Amino acid sequence: MADWVGNISERGARIRKKIGAWTGILTVGLMIGFFWMEESPGIRFLMSLPIIVACISFLQAESKVCLYHAAKGTLETEALKEAQCPLMSHQRMAKAVSRRILIISIGAGVISGVILACLPI
Repeated sequence: MADWVGNISERGARIRKKIGAWTGILTVGLMIGFFWMEESPGIRFLMSLPIIVACISFLQAESKVCLYHAAKGTLETEALKEAQCPLMSHQRMAKAVSRRILIISIGAGVISGVILACLPI
């Protein structure tokens, strides 16, 4: 698959990086607030959700694969419009990469959520 470049455009990748950065900033702010308010471990575990969103956004931007487009078999144009992916091999590659993105992101989120929940206040 040397000619395969992903299913999102450069513009879409930049947007996903911004989403990841803002979600990361939100996560740090919430984490500081939760520790300052001495929230329960269950509430601190919820920090795994924005961490998962940030991971998914950054990994999509880096791999140029959108989970939504991979599931639908489409790709994103530079104008951020949806178009049908022309080759089945590209669709299969996008789906394989999207599975890896999900596994890594959920794993990172859950592990960090457990760590945050277990930290002493």
